[in-house]
Amino acid sequence: MKLGGVKLGGWPVWPDLGSPDAIERWGRTRAMGRSAFIWRHGVLSYGVPAGALTSVYHLVRLRGRLWPVSATADLWLGVAIAFGVCGMAGYQLGARLWAMGEEGPR
Repeated sequence: MKLGGVKLGGWPVWPDLGSPDAIERWGRTRAMGRSAFIWRHGVLSYGVPAGALTSVYHLVRLRGRLWPVSATADLWLGVAIAFGVCGMAGYQLGARLWAMGEEGPR
């Protein structure tokens, strides 16, 4: 069954992709620029939350609880590494999303 959308490979139909509204929305998104898009949709929407969740996991794994926390070098190093790695992954995700948006519907 096709809902008026574009079939993506073996994936289900995405009804909005390729519609005039979607193309107009992408034009507005594109107007804000590649860098702003990557930082907003990659780093801030994925990287920061993933880094925070990873840091909480690291804290619980290291201390066995969330509170009270005594700040130690290994804790801060783990948090810094988590935010750094997740931020870079978010940047890569945002760049890939931008590239997919530029390719348009297939």
